[in-house]
Amino acid sequence: MESPFIDSKLYINTSKAESVKNILWWNPPIWLNNWIKETDERRYSYTNCKVTTDRTTLKGSSAVVFSVADTGMGSRPPLKPNERNPNQAWIFFTLESPPNIMWQKDHKRPEWLNMFNWSWTYKPDSDIFYPYGILQTRDMPLQKNYSEMFRKKTKLAAWAVSHCDVVSKRDRYVEMLNSFTSDGYTSIVDKFGSCNGALSKPSKEQFENIIDEEYKFYLEFENSFCPDYITEKFFMNYKRDVVTILRGMGEYEKYFPKGSFLNTKDFPSPGDLAKFIVNLAADEEKYIEYLKMKDRFSVKELQFTYDDSVCKICHRLNNINEYRKTVDLNDVLGTCVQAKDV
Repeated sequence: MESPFIDSKLYINTSKAESVKNILWWNPPIWLNNWIKETDERRYSYTNCKVTTDRTTLKGSSAVVFSVADTGMGSRPPLKPNERNPNQAWIFFTLESPPNIMWQKDHKRPEWLNMFNWSWTYKPDSDIFYPYGILQTRDMPLQKNYSEMFRKKTKLAAWAVSHCDVVSKRDRYVEMLNSFTSDGYTSIVDKFGSCNGALSKPSKEQFENIIDEEYKFYLEFENSFCPDYITEKFFMNYKRDVVTILRGMGEYEKYFPKGSFLNTKDFPSPGDLAKFIVNLAADEEKYIEYLKMKDRFSVKELQFTYDDSVCKICHRLNNINEYRKTVDLNDVLGTCVQAKDV
Protein backbone atom coordinates (compact mmCIF):
# COMPACT_ATOMS: atom_id res chain seq x y z
CA MET A 1 0.00 0.00 0.00
CA GLU A 2 1.13 3.58 -0.63
CA SER A 3 0.90 5.81 2.40
CA PRO A 4 2.83 8.94 3.52
CA PHE A 5 3.07 7.34 6.95
CA ILE A 6 4.75 4.07 5.82
CA ASP A 7 8.25 3.77 4.32
CA SER A 8 8.34 7.48 3.59
CA LYS A 9 10.91 8.99 1.27
CA LEU A 10 13.33 10.58 3.73
CA TYR A 11 15.51 13.60 3.11
CA ILE A 12 18.52 12.35 5.04
CA ASN A 13 22.02 11.14 4.16
CA THR A 14 23.31 12.71 0.94
CA SER A 15 26.22 15.13 0.80
CA LYS A 16 26.09 18.43 -1.06
CA ALA A 17 27.65 21.78 -0.15
CA GLU A 18 26.20 25.17 -1.05
CA SER A 19 26.04 28.61 0.61
CA VAL A 20 24.67 28.55 4.17
CA LYS A 21 20.87 28.65 4.49
CA ASN A 22 19.68 29.87 7.88
CA ILE A 23 16.35 28.51 9.14
CA LEU A 24 15.17 30.88 11.86
CA TRP A 25 12.63 29.73 14.45
CA TRP A 26 10.89 32.98 15.42
CA ASN A 27 8.84 31.61 18.34
CA PRO A 28 9.45 27.88 18.71
CA PRO A 29 7.29 25.73 20.98
CA ILE A 30 9.01 25.03 24.30
CA TRP A 31 8.97 21.29 23.65
CA LEU A 32 11.07 21.78 20.53
CA ASN A 33 13.93 23.73 22.13
CA ASN A 34 16.16 20.75 22.90
CA TRP A 35 15.65 19.23 19.46
CA ILE A 36 16.56 22.55 17.84
CA LYS A 37 19.82 22.60 19.82
CA GLU A 38 20.55 18.98 18.87
CA THR A 39 19.91 19.46 15.15
CA ASP A 40 22.60 17.71 13.11
CA GLU A 41 22.55 19.40 9.72
CA ARG A 42 25.22 16.99 8.39
CA ARG A 43 22.53 14.33 7.94
CA TYR A 44 20.46 16.39 5.50
CA SER A 45 20.31 15.86 1.74
CA TYR A 46 21.97 19.28 1.61
CA THR A 47 24.50 19.99 4.36
CA ASN A 48 24.46 23.77 4.15
CA CYS A 49 21.46 24.55 6.38
CA LYS A 50 21.67 25.88 9.91
CA VAL A 51 18.76 26.02 12.37
CA THR A 52 18.76 28.95 14.77
CA THR A 53 16.58 30.89 17.22
CA ASP A 54 18.69 34.07 16.99
CA ARG A 55 16.29 36.79 15.88
CA THR A 56 19.15 39.10 14.91
CA THR A 57 19.58 36.87 11.84
CA LEU A 58 16.06 37.74 10.61
CA LYS A 59 16.92 39.67 7.45
CA GLY A 60 19.70 37.32 6.40
CA SER A 61 17.85 34.06 7.03
CA SER A 62 16.63 31.93 4.14
CA ALA A 63 13.52 30.83 6.04
CA VAL A 64 11.60 32.12 9.05
CA VAL A 65 9.27 29.79 10.95
CA PHE A 66 6.32 31.11 12.97
CA SER A 67 4.51 28.81 15.39
CA VAL A 68 0.87 29.88 15.23
CA ALA A 69 -0.07 27.89 18.35
CA ASP A 70 2.45 29.68 20.57
CA THR A 71 2.91 33.16 21.99
CA GLY A 72 5.53 35.47 20.54
CA MET A 73 4.42 35.41 16.94
CA GLY A 74 3.48 39.08 17.14
CA SER A 75 0.38 41.04 16.19
CA ARG A 76 2.08 42.08 12.95
CA PRO A 77 4.93 40.59 10.88
CA PRO A 78 8.47 41.56 11.95
CA LEU A 79 9.21 42.78 8.42
CA LYS A 80 7.06 44.69 5.96
CA PRO A 81 6.63 43.13 2.50
CA ASN A 82 9.01 45.64 0.91
CA GLU A 83 11.66 44.83 3.55
CA ARG A 84 11.68 41.08 2.89
CA ASN A 85 14.23 39.33 0.74
CA PRO A 86 12.20 37.85 -2.16
CA ASN A 87 14.11 34.58 -1.69
CA GLN A 88 13.20 34.33 2.00
CA ALA A 89 10.48 31.77 2.77
CA TRP A 90 8.06 32.40 5.63
CA ILE A 91 6.61 29.22 7.10
CA PHE A 92 3.70 28.77 9.47
CA PHE A 93 4.01 25.84 11.82
CA THR A 94 1.53 23.94 13.97
CA LEU A 95 0.93 20.43 15.21
CA GLU A 96 -2.27 21.54 16.93
CA SER A 97 -5.73 21.22 15.44
CA PRO A 98 -7.71 24.42 14.76
CA PRO A 99 -9.87 24.13 17.92
CA ASN A 100 -6.72 23.93 20.01
CA ILE A 101 -5.33 27.23 18.73
CA MET A 102 -8.54 29.24 18.92
CA TRP A 103 -7.17 31.20 21.89
CA GLN A 104 -4.29 32.48 19.75
CA LYS A 105 -5.34 35.56 17.79
CA ASP A 106 -2.16 36.90 16.18
CA HIS A 107 -2.23 34.77 13.03
CA LYS A 108 -5.84 35.84 12.37
CA ARG A 109 -4.97 39.52 12.10
CA PRO A 110 -5.20 41.05 8.61
CA GLU A 111 -1.53 42.05 8.80
CA TRP A 112 -0.58 38.38 8.47
CA LEU A 113 -2.78 37.70 5.44
CA ASN A 114 -0.83 36.36 2.45
CA MET A 115 2.47 36.56 4.33
CA PHE A 116 3.27 32.84 4.37
CA ASN A 117 4.90 30.81 1.64
CA TRP A 118 4.84 27.28 3.05
CA SER A 119 2.82 25.31 5.56
CA TRP A 120 4.46 22.97 8.09
CA THR A 121 1.84 20.82 9.80
CA TYR A 122 0.57 17.33 10.61
CA LYS A 123 -1.43 17.18 7.37
CA PRO A 124 -0.01 15.05 4.52
CA ASP A 125 -0.89 17.76 1.97
CA SER A 126 1.15 20.42 3.80
CA ASP A 127 4.19 21.82 2.06
CA ILE A 128 6.29 20.41 4.89
CA PHE A 129 4.62 17.28 6.21
CA TYR A 130 5.45 16.73 9.89
CA PRO A 131 3.59 13.63 11.09
CA TYR A 132 3.52 12.65 14.74
CA GLY A 133 5.15 9.42 13.59
CA ILE A 134 5.69 7.07 10.65
CA LEU A 135 5.85 3.31 10.21
CA GLN A 136 8.74 1.49 8.60
CA THR A 137 8.40 -2.06 7.29
CA ARG A 138 10.62 -4.49 9.17
CA ASP A 139 12.92 -6.74 7.18
CA MET A 140 11.77 -9.56 9.44
CA PRO A 141 8.60 -9.56 11.61
CA LEU A 142 9.11 -9.75 15.35
CA GLN A 143 8.96 -13.16 16.96
CA LYS A 144 6.92 -13.26 20.19
CA ASN A 145 5.01 -15.72 22.31
CA TYR A 146 1.65 -14.27 21.32
CA SER A 147 -0.38 -16.98 23.05
CA GLU A 148 1.25 -16.25 26.39
CA MET A 149 0.72 -12.54 25.79
CA PHE A 150 -2.98 -13.13 25.05
CA ARG A 151 -3.57 -15.27 28.15
CA LYS A 152 -1.96 -12.92 30.65
CA LYS A 153 -4.11 -9.97 29.54
CA THR A 154 -7.29 -10.25 31.62
CA LYS A 155 -8.76 -6.75 31.14
CA LEU A 156 -10.37 -5.14 28.12
CA ALA A 157 -9.61 -1.50 27.27
CA ALA A 158 -7.47 1.16 28.96
CA TRP A 159 -7.62 4.89 28.32
CA ALA A 160 -5.26 7.60 29.59
CA VAL A 161 -6.67 11.13 29.39
CA SER A 162 -5.73 14.47 30.92
CA HIS A 163 -7.78 16.91 28.81
CA CYS A 164 -11.37 16.53 29.92
CA ASP A 165 -14.64 17.59 28.26
CA VAL A 166 -13.09 18.33 24.86
CA VAL A 167 -14.96 19.16 21.67
CA SER A 168 -14.87 15.58 20.32
CA LYS A 169 -17.05 14.48 23.26
CA ARG A 170 -14.87 11.44 23.74
CA ASP A 171 -15.80 11.28 27.43
CA ARG A 172 -19.42 10.73 26.45
CA TYR A 173 -18.45 8.00 24.00
CA VAL A 174 -16.58 6.16 26.75
CA GLU A 175 -19.57 6.50 29.08
CA MET A 176 -21.73 4.87 26.42
CA LEU A 177 -19.18 2.07 25.96
CA ASN A 178 -19.23 1.41 29.69
CA SER A 179 -23.02 1.28 29.76
CA PHE A 180 -22.71 -2.03 27.93
CA THR A 181 -22.59 -4.95 30.34
CA SER A 182 -20.92 -8.30 29.76
CA ASP A 183 -20.41 -11.42 31.85
CA GLY A 184 -16.93 -11.46 33.37
CA TYR A 185 -16.24 -7.71 33.02
CA THR A 186 -17.36 -4.86 35.27
CA SER A 187 -16.60 -2.30 32.53
CA ILE A 188 -15.33 -2.12 28.98
CA VAL A 189 -12.93 0.79 29.60
CA ASP A 190 -10.75 1.59 32.60
CA LYS A 191 -9.81 5.27 32.70
CA PHE A 192 -6.44 6.60 33.91
CA GLY A 193 -5.15 10.16 34.22
CA SER A 194 -6.61 13.42 35.50
CA CYS A 195 -10.29 13.34 34.53
CA ASN A 196 -13.28 12.28 36.62
CA GLY A 197 -13.58 8.55 37.11
CA ALA A 198 -9.87 7.81 36.63
CA LEU A 199 -8.60 4.80 38.56
CA SER A 200 -5.18 6.37 39.07
CA LYS A 201 -2.62 8.68 37.48
CA PRO A 202 0.41 6.48 36.76
CA SER A 203 3.67 7.70 35.26
CA LYS A 204 4.25 7.18 31.54
CA GLU A 205 6.48 4.18 32.23
CA GLN A 206 4.02 2.68 34.72
CA PHE A 207 1.12 3.06 32.29
CA GLU A 208 3.03 1.48 29.42
CA ASN A 209 3.72 -1.52 31.63
CA ILE A 210 0.06 -1.67 32.69
CA ILE A 211 -1.31 -1.83 29.16
CA ASP A 212 1.37 -4.28 27.97
CA GLU A 213 0.73 -6.64 30.87
CA GLU A 214 -2.99 -6.31 31.62
CA TYR A 215 -5.05 -4.87 28.75
CA LYS A 216 -5.98 -6.14 25.31
CA PHE A 217 -7.07 -2.76 23.91
CA TYR A 218 -6.13 0.91 24.19
CA LEU A 219 -8.39 3.87 23.30
CA GLU A 220 -6.76 6.46 21.05
CA PHE A 221 -9.54 9.07 20.93
CA GLU A 222 -8.60 12.47 19.49
CA ASN A 223 -9.70 15.67 21.20
CA SER A 224 -11.17 17.11 18.00
CA PHE A 225 -12.52 15.94 14.66
CA CYS A 226 -10.22 17.60 12.13
CA PRO A 227 -9.02 16.23 8.77
CA ASP A 228 -5.89 14.08 9.14
CA TYR A 229 -5.38 15.01 12.79
CA ILE A 230 -3.54 11.86 13.91
CA THR A 231 -1.51 12.53 17.03
CA GLU A 232 1.32 10.88 18.92
CA LYS A 233 -1.03 8.56 20.81
CA PHE A 234 -1.50 6.44 17.70
CA PHE A 235 2.22 5.90 17.18
CA MET A 236 3.15 5.53 20.84
CA ASN A 237 0.72 2.66 21.22
CA TYR A 238 1.06 1.10 17.77
CA LYS A 239 4.39 -0.33 18.93
CA ARG A 240 2.94 -1.71 22.18
CA ASP A 241 1.44 -5.18 22.69
CA VAL A 242 -2.12 -3.88 22.53
CA VAL A 243 -4.80 -3.36 19.86
CA THR A 244 -5.57 0.32 19.42
CA ILE A 245 -9.14 1.61 19.04
CA LEU A 246 -9.22 4.86 17.05
CA ARG A 247 -11.72 7.69 17.03
CA GLY A 248 -10.99 10.76 14.97
CA MET A 249 -11.15 12.21 11.47
CA GLY A 250 -7.93 10.70 10.16
CA GLU A 251 -8.15 8.52 7.06
CA TYR A 252 -6.79 5.57 9.02
CA GLU A 253 -7.81 2.89 6.52
CA LYS A 254 -6.14 4.83 3.71
CA TYR A 255 -2.88 5.38 5.55
CA PHE A 256 -2.33 2.35 7.79
CA PRO A 257 -2.47 -1.46 7.43
CA LYS A 258 -5.95 -2.90 7.63
CA GLY A 259 -6.31 -5.37 10.47
CA SER A 260 -3.88 -3.61 12.79
CA PHE A 261 -6.40 -1.38 14.61
CA LEU A 262 -10.12 -0.81 15.23
CA ASN A 263 -11.96 2.34 14.17
CA THR A 264 -15.11 3.49 15.96
CA LYS A 265 -16.60 4.75 12.69
CA ASP A 266 -16.90 1.15 11.52
CA PHE A 267 -19.46 0.42 14.26
CA PRO A 268 -23.04 1.76 14.18
CA SER A 269 -23.00 2.53 17.91
CA PRO A 270 -20.77 2.33 21.00
CA GLY A 271 -22.78 -0.75 21.99
CA ASP A 272 -21.83 -2.52 18.77
CA LEU A 273 -18.17 -1.69 19.36
CA ALA A 274 -18.42 -2.96 22.95
CA LYS A 275 -19.80 -6.30 21.75
CA PHE A 276 -17.02 -6.60 19.17
CA ILE A 277 -14.35 -5.84 21.81
CA VAL A 278 -15.71 -8.52 24.14
CA ASN A 279 -15.86 -11.11 21.35
CA LEU A 280 -12.41 -10.32 20.00
CA ALA A 281 -10.95 -10.44 23.50
CA ALA A 282 -12.19 -14.02 23.76
CA ASP A 283 -10.86 -15.13 20.36
CA GLU A 284 -7.15 -15.83 20.71
CA GLU A 285 -6.49 -16.50 17.04
CA LYS A 286 -8.20 -13.38 15.70
CA TYR A 287 -6.77 -11.14 18.43
CA ILE A 288 -3.23 -12.34 17.74
CA GLU A 289 -3.70 -11.56 14.03
CA TYR A 290 -3.99 -7.87 14.96
CA LEU A 291 -0.76 -7.94 16.98
CA LYS A 292 1.13 -9.76 14.25
CA MET A 293 0.00 -7.24 11.63
CA LYS A 294 1.27 -4.37 13.80
CA ASP A 295 4.57 -6.12 14.41
CA ARG A 296 5.39 -6.08 10.71
CA PHE A 297 6.34 -2.44 11.26
CA SER A 298 8.65 -0.41 13.46
CA VAL A 299 7.67 3.08 14.60
CA LYS A 300 9.60 6.33 14.25
CA GLU A 301 8.17 9.06 16.45
CA LEU A 302 8.15 12.84 16.76
CA GLN A 303 11.84 13.70 17.08
CA PHE A 304 12.74 11.59 14.06
CA THR A 305 10.02 13.13 11.91
CA TYR A 306 11.06 16.62 13.09
CA ASP A 307 14.57 16.02 11.80
CA ASP A 308 13.23 14.77 8.50
CA SER A 309 10.86 17.71 8.05
CA VAL A 310 13.72 20.17 8.59
CA CYS A 311 15.60 18.21 5.91
CA LYS A 312 12.67 18.85 3.58
CA ILE A 313 12.86 22.59 4.28
CA CYS A 314 16.58 22.55 3.53
CA HIS A 315 15.90 20.78 0.24
CA ARG A 316 13.36 23.43 -0.72
CA LEU A 317 15.67 26.31 0.20
CA ASN A 318 18.36 24.91 -2.09
CA ASN A 319 15.82 24.71 -4.92
CA ILE A 320 13.83 27.82 -4.08
CA ASN A 321 12.61 28.60 -7.60
CA GLU A 322 10.70 25.31 -7.73
CA TYR A 323 8.73 26.12 -4.58
CA ARG A 324 7.69 29.77 -4.82
CA LYS A 325 4.09 30.23 -3.65
CA THR A 326 1.84 31.94 -1.12
CA VAL A 327 -0.44 29.95 1.16
CA ASP A 328 -3.49 30.71 3.25
CA LEU A 329 -3.17 29.28 6.74
CA ASN A 330 -6.89 28.64 7.18
CA ASP A 331 -7.21 26.84 3.85
CA VAL A 332 -4.42 24.45 4.81
CA LEU A 333 -5.79 23.62 8.26
CA GLY A 334 -9.26 22.93 6.92
CA THR A 335 -12.57 22.81 8.75
CA CYS A 336 -13.23 20.66 11.80
CA VAL A 337 -16.61 19.09 12.52
CA GLN A 338 -18.76 18.24 15.50
CA ALA A 339 -18.92 14.68 16.80
CA LYS A 340 -21.98 12.88 15.41
CA ASP A 341 -21.64 9.48 17.08
CA VAL A 342 -22.77 10.43 20.59
